[in-house]
Amino acid sequence: MVQKEELWSTVPVMSTADYVLFKQQIFELYPGAEGNHLYIIANLEQCIMEALTQGIHTHSEEMIYFREFAPIMNYLIQMG
Repeated sequence: MVQKEELWSTVPVMSTADYVLFKQQIFELYPGAEGNHLYIIANLEQCIMEALTQGIHTHSEEMIYFREFAPIMNYLIQMG
């Protein structure tokens, strides 16, 4: 699986200081990420299934999982 950092480094404006343009190009990598559809239940399920498949064996892996899980969960709770 491609890590976010690897994917984001492919954005042409990555090396410039234009944050607004950088953010726009990042959002283009994630269709549907703008507006009220940042995450859906399938994103939460995928996050959980990846953790179940790979397993969580160390505290570092637990924190990586939490950093991926928490934003999705919080967003879905806020959206009701």
